[in-house]
Amino acid sequence: MLTGLGDVAHRRLAAIEARAHGHRGDAASAQQAIDVSHRDGRGETDDLHEGVAGEFGLPGERLAMSNASTCLLLGYGEQAEAAARTALELVTSASPRHCAPHAS
Repeated sequence: MLTGLGDVAHRRLAAIEARAHGHRGDAASAQQAIDVSHRDGRGETDDLHEGVAGEFGLPGERLAMSNASTCLLLGYGEQAEAAARTALELVTSASPRHCAPHAS
C-alpha cells in the first residue's frame, strides 16, 4: 500500500488499475481491483484528494461510473448496468451544491 495517500486516493488508484486490467482483458485482476475500490478506508486523508478534491476527488457516483466502464470493457453487461444505475441514483440524489453548473 502506498503511504502518504488518503482513502480517496487509494480508491481512485484501484479504479484506474481496474480499467487498465479491463483494457488488457484480464478479468480476474480487474474484478479484484474493483473489489479493492469498494473497500472501506482507514479514515486516512491527504490534501490533494480530500482538500483540493475537484478532478482529484472520487465521489461515489464517479467510482460507480468508472467501474461500469471497466465492466463494459470485460463484457459484463449486468454488472455494468448495476454500476451505472448506482451512479445515476447517486447523481440524482446529490444536493445541487455538489453538481457542476450548467453552461448557458
